[in-house]
Amino acid sequence: MKKTQLKIIGLVAVILLAAILVGKTTQLSLVQQPSPATTTKKAASVKKSAPAKKRQPDQKHFYKKIYPIPGVLEFINYPADFAGLVATGDLAIVGQVTALKSYVYQGSTVAAYTLATIKVQRILANSGKKSPKSIKVLFAGGNIRKDLLLGHLLTKDFISADEKAAMNSSALVTAKYSYCPLPQINQKLAVIVSHEPAGTNGVEQSFYMPVFSGKGVFLKQKDGRYARERIDKSMPLNHDDGLMNQGMTELIKGTQQI
Repeated sequence: MKKTQLKIIGLVAVILLAAILVGKTTQLSLVQQPSPATTTKKAASVKKSAPAKKRQPDQKHFYKKIYPIPGVLEFINYPADFAGLVATGDLAIVGQVTALKSYVYQGSTVAAYTLATIKVQRILANSGKKSPKSIKVLFAGGNIRKDLLLGHLLTKDFISADEKAAMNSSALVTAKYSYCPLPQINQKLAVIVSHEPAGTNGVEQSFYMPVFSGKGVFLKQKDGRYARERIDKSMPLNHDDGLMNQGMTELIKGTQQI
């Protein structure tokens, strides 16, 4: 499949970070950091006690305090139909999220990412020779230090001294970009992705990215349909989302051919 979308490293968006200072945020449970493994010995014992198990981060409560960040992406060669959307990727699959890992890109800009491990349940389209059992997919948005996310606001005159002090913190928060969903543990979804080499966006291994960011991500709904994330459900569904949602649902049900 030929890639035709704009390659994005970092943010290509109009980001209104000032809005998050007065906007409503959502508090999620904090994750416990893993502690180092320890072993214990009893002087009178002949047998050594088993080493303590490492505590793993709570993946179900992976994210922190949510900072919603509105943004607008400008796409090049965005397709007019669902078959064209699938054709822009290297792989299209149905699967379930099994693990999450945070990445922060620091280059010409600063951006938070989440690398999701997705167990492949069904392959819908594949330009390669191999059929992977699981894939790593990098989503825009995720955990990042507050001072990295908001540091560029520290020089703004409209920010009070108290607000600047609160921003200049190493505490982890979660950046939620409006154009891409945050993957969740055990979430069922369908994605259209393109393969990226190791080193892209600061990730040390090769991985996949959704085509056109959130436009290539379809979340399973309660009624069995697959649909893109809707931030404002009070607004009517736009024509493109409706067309692509229907295309993905029909492809999974086997009523549409690509």
